[in-house]
Amino acid sequence: MEKKGYLISILFIVLLSISIVNARITLSEVDDLYNLGDKVDLKMSILPQTVDGKFEINLLCGGDQINLERMTGESRFVVGNEVSYSTSIKLIPDYISTLKGNCFFQASLAGDSSSTNTFTISNRLITSASFNKRSYNPGEEATITMEIKKDNGEVLDGFFKASGILNIEKPFYSGKLIEKIAISPTTAAGDYEIKLLVYDSLNGVQLNKDESSAFLTINSVPTTLNLAISAESIEPGENISISPLLLDQTEKNSNEIVLLTLISPNNNELTKEIKSGESTQFEIANNAIAGTWKIKAESSELYNEREFLVQNLGKIQTEILNNVVIVKNIGNSVYDGELKINIGDSVQTIKISSLKAGEQKRYSLEAPNGEYSVLISDGEQTQETRLLLTGAAIGIKEVVGMGIFSRYPFVWVFIVIILLLLAGIFLIRLKKTPFKLIGYLKERRGNKLYQQFKTVQLSEDFSMKAKNKVSEAEHTLVLKGEKQSSSVISIKINNLNSLTNNTRQDILKIIQLAETKKGVIEKSGESFIVIFNPLVTRGFSNEGDASDIAFKIYKLFLELNKKISDKFDFGIGLNNGDLIATIDGDKLKYTSLGNTVLLAKKMADLKQSKVYVSEDFRKKIMRDLRVEKADQIGSIPIYSILNVTNRTENSLKLDDLLKRIHE
Repeated sequence: MEKKGYLISILFIVLLSISIVNARITLSEVDDLYNLGDKVDLKMSILPQTVDGKFEINLLCGGDQINLERMTGESRFVVGNEVSYSTSIKLIPDYISTLKGNCFFQASLAGDSSSTNTFTISNRLITSASFNKRSYNPGEEATITMEIKKDNGEVLDGFFKASGILNIEKPFYSGKLIEKIAISPTTAAGDYEIKLLVYDSLNGVQLNKDESSAFLTINSVPTTLNLAISAESIEPGENISISPLLLDQTEKNSNEIVLLTLISPNNNELTKEIKSGESTQFEIANNAIAGTWKIKAESSELYNEREFLVQNLGKIQTEILNNVVIVKNIGNSVYDGELKINIGDSVQTIKISSLKAGEQKRYSLEAPNGEYSVLISDGEQTQETRLLLTGAAIGIKEVVGMGIFSRYPFVWVFIVIILLLLAGIFLIRLKKTPFKLIGYLKERRGNKLYQQFKTVQLSEDFSMKAKNKVSEAEHTLVLKGEKQSSSVISIKINNLNSLTNNTRQDILKIIQLAETKKGVIEKSGESFIVIFNPLVTRGFSNEGDASDIAFKIYKLFLELNKKISDKFDFGIGLNNGDLIATIDGDKLKYTSLGNTVLLAKKMADLKQSKVYVSEDFRKKIMRDLRVEKADQIGSIPIYSILNVTNRTENSLKLDDLLKRIHE
């Protein structure tokens, strides 16, 4: 029994001792997260049971610790008297050295100690940064916007530093920064990483920081357009080579498209598109006008021009027809020279003088009846053949006057018979003409319906030149053709070659709608040119059909873009003006005068998925178009088409109205 009472007494003393030790130092709770530079207010209550030894406050992080405060117990405390004690601890290197991470404070006195909850000391900042756009031209200003917070969510004052192609160091305040940074005008095109550093400091020592990256693109901006030509002077019949070079801000090839225009002395134009750095040739015809020709190069609002001289050159071409030698000047200047003709062993010389460009002379070859070897030479070219000749002696006579008609009168008889037959057919058809309709129309010469009828009749006569179906247009230098007012549609498809084959086929089918109105199509790179020319359309006024087709293509392009995944940007330009045109087989060959084609191309290059029309074109059919002012190219105002009047529907309504009037 005594032993049991003894054990209970011992246990009571131990429990009492434990409660006394735990109650001596009590520390307040602290926040869970602090950044370097923050201040921690640490509060505690202390009930000393002894004042022997030291009173200490330590910071422990991981396996490291540092003493923050130390004093003798008897200098501050009295045994049995409870004391409230508080201190402010700045989390800066001068006090806590390099300690950070998961930490806690510990207070101790005479062997007794107590600790706070575990918390984190961080040196991390949280940054969000953005530029005002993704890509810039050299020489522009980039605007960067930043928000900076400590890891604990508090804002701060500090410093910002950017390095890379943008170099700047600036202070920021209250966690915000909006700064404009100049981009060097000579910065090369490409994608760039900008290193960003934000930090705060104390006495020159960094406390918290964040390192991140932002990305931007520097565009290739053409700054110089050089133009090289193969010769300063050429003869007709030679080719001239042209090499444009479009340089960017670092004088590197920009690889963009350059528009070349060949301009003759009488202002006929021929255009080509070529990639910068490549070469192309223009063929100068044998009968090209002598004088100063120009080559213009245009791209990205840059312009350059070179001149070259096409020399005067008389040049002959010989042709043998039966026993007649035809000598034609195919050059561009008067020809003076000699032509040697060998008939058998006899050498004959013809002196040709003052033969103008395009003119020809005929010479009859005579010799005693028989077959002869005939050799013709102008000093540059030689032609040899065998001919059956007749005559009293070997000789050459110039054929003058009516030539073949004077020598062969039966030809005249044949022509007269043909003309009489045609006259008879015309008289027979004339008798069957519905005079009533003609009289009705004559009474209404001022009437729009009469004018339309008159136009149709004229166009039918005019169109006899287009016997063959014309399926293709070709922009080339036409020296002998007809100057006519034409309507032009230019269609530009952005990144045409990168689209799927199905999409490209759909685009082509839509553009081929122009053929239903006798428009002739020419493809050049990502561009299509549609020509409405009287030689093919059989009418002189083609603006209505051109605008109708252009607007239909526009609407079908919009519908196609809704249905496909590989979207495309496009532009359509409408213009009218003079072309020199001719039909060669199934091709409509043409030369643009002035800016007829060029202005249409420039409008199409605006893209923006719209149909643009020039001022001149708009004035031609103002009542059929609803437009709005869109832009200006040089000094020329242009408009975007909002709607096109259905002229066929209006014509049917007019016909119906006329029928009801005469019923």
